[in-house]
Amino acid sequence: MNIKRTIFKLYFKVVKAEGTPESIARGVAVGLATGLIIPIGLQTVPALALAVILKANKVLTWMFTCVTNPATVFFIYPIQCWIGSYLIFRPISFASLHGEFQGLTQAETVAEAFAVFGTLSWSIIVPFFAGGILFAVLTSIPGYWVSLHLAQKYQARKKKKIDSAN
Repeated sequence: MNIKRTIFKLYFKVVKAEGTPESIARGVAVGLATGLIIPIGLQTVPALALAVILKANKVLTWMFTCVTNPATVFFIYPIQCWIGSYLIFRPISFASLHGEFQGLTQAETVAEAFAVFGTLSWSIIVPFFAGGILFAVLTSIPGYWVSLHLAQKYQARKKKKIDSAN
């Protein structure tokens, strides 16, 4: 799929979402954070619980948890673990990560991938969460502000158009 078209579709899903610009932005931020901190397969329930508590747009929350999905975890998780290993001052080489994640790359379903993730050692799990927290902060904060700005502009244009029609 064309990347421009994908970004355009994503833009319209965000700005046309139900709710205030703030609830839309919270949905994006909560989705990104939970999608990066919580392992795939366990994200939906905590993400939606946080969305309810924080009065965030639930559809966007779920949609943005999908930043990690069966197609992206093979790229995101090793980098997240590698960076996380430096954050906890226990650097791991990419070669050892490759060995640890070998089963994940061969898993055919999310259930299999989750089972493999459960067998990873603490030397991988702790860096995973450390890197996930860093990635969550680096994406969810800008995600909040960008989506807030886009939703505010879109809703203001829509209101102006309606007001000028009356």
